[in-house]
Amino acid sequence: MQKKSIFTILGVMLAVVVTSLALVFTVGPKVSADSVEPLILEDEGDFIISSDGVLSGFTHSAYEKISSRFSDNRSGAFTWYNNDGVIHVVIPETVTCVGNGIYGIFQCDNYTFGSLVTEIILPNNLMRIGNRAFDSYYECRITSIVIPINVSIVGSDVFAGCRYSLETIYCECSEEFAQSNWDENWKGDCDAEVVWDYNANNNQSGSENQNENTNNENQNQENNQNNETANNEVVSAEKKNNPLMAWIGGGIAAGLSVICGVAIVVAKKRRK
Repeated sequence: MQKKSIFTILGVMLAVVVTSLALVFTVGPKVSADSVEPLILEDEGDFIISSDGVLSGFTHSAYEKISSRFSDNRSGAFTWYNNDGVIHVVIPETVTCVGNGIYGIFQCDNYTFGSLVTEIILPNNLMRIGNRAFDSYYECRITSIVIPINVSIVGSDVFAGCRYSLETIYCECSEEFAQSNWDENWKGDCDAEVVWDYNANNNQSGSENQNENTNNENQNQENNQNNETANNEVVSAEKKNNPLMAWIGGGIAAGLSVICGVAIVVAKKRRK
């Protein structure tokens, strides 16, 4: 009876190990899909730029990069439904104007990819943003954007394709300057908050800068009082950034729980 109980426990342990490994190599990769590195379009060869610095779209080179990573929905658009990651657009410094467009600049080889874009970085040399520049057939997913100080002209409905996702527009110029030089309908129907006189170097507005020292002092006090908690948070963050290890840990924990339960049942039967 004792040998039978031991073999029973060993069998359960083996089953738990096999199940844990199965979870790691099947479900684990799906969980880690959200942590896929973004596709960054930043090479000048990815952009259609005229001799006078006007950006009007993206090249076949960009199309090849996008199509190798994402699938199109057969209606002329690349979409995010496959959860293959996202796209970050870093516009080169040689661009001085983002041109007009019915569906904005997010087009390459007659395909649109605006719904994959979650970040746009505008160059410091940018001086003009055309009508509906960041429009998109499918809604973009950017949540914030910085408009550099040198932008003196902004057309209408610039963020027509970002009206649902865009939360904050950081403008390095003053509100007075924008009212005098930009189109009065430059935001279109986008309800994003506008932060004027934004200091991009410090990643904060003037009013935020006034409270920086006080906030830092409070943060330092909290850190000094909660060192142990901070260490635990670091460990937790590492696990979060490594979904595979999280699944392994979860599988092991589940396995130990099952083994303990089986051991208790076997012990009770032996007593009877």
